[in-house]
Amino acid sequence: MRRTLMMGALALGLMAGCGGEKAPETGGTAPEGATAPAGFDDTALKAKLQGTWISGSEKKDYFKFVVDGDKLSVTDMRFMGEPKTETGKLKIASPHELGLELPDGTTYKYDMVEIDGTMHIGLGKVFEVTNLDDFTIKTTMFESIVRKGGTCKWMKSFGDKPEEKDITCAVADKDGKKLLTYQEPDSFDKTKLADRELYVFGNYLVDEEMLSSVAKKQP
Repeated sequence: MRRTLMMGALALGLMAGCGGEKAPETGGTAPEGATAPAGFDDTALKAKLQGTWISGSEKKDYFKFVVDGDKLSVTDMRFMGEPKTETGKLKIASPHELGLELPDGTTYKYDMVEIDGTMHIGLGKVFEVTNLDDFTIKTTMFESIVRKGGTCKWMKSFGDKPEEKDITCAVADKDGKKLLTYQEPDSFDKTKLADRELYVFGNYLVDEEMLSSVAKKQP
């Protein structure tokens, strides 16, 4: 279960024994940005996450993550009123997924990404890819974007009536940053296609909301 306004997000990677993400599969050369994957060491990742992290934009704090050994506490500070804190077991299923397992067995999952030494944790979306010309990313529980050989499809699998549409997609530079542009059905009018953008950082595709969720480790 993901717990943010738009599929809650975090994706931090470590190399075996030091910073980095999981090993790349065969495919094209990854662009520069986030640390290149080179194996997953959950012990090193857990060690790096120890302590207190506050994530948010320049104007507002979103979350507080406190990692103490195998325990994780998450405080949601997005809304008015008394912030709610939940504490449970720290679960690390992959180099870019952190979980909070509550006593009743419910697990909330967060992704995170480290870009040029800066952590981004909390809101937004991040996807791991190994080849910008050949990948599938799951944008919602039932919807995916599939790119092969420079062509793209939007696909939806729900019940016994799967859907798909041909869409435009491209990788380009904009204001000095590398972007993947693509389309998907508009949230308010499914007969129309809406343009979307994801920033390319190493093996990660990151949306604008994730970039605004900067996480700072507290002294």
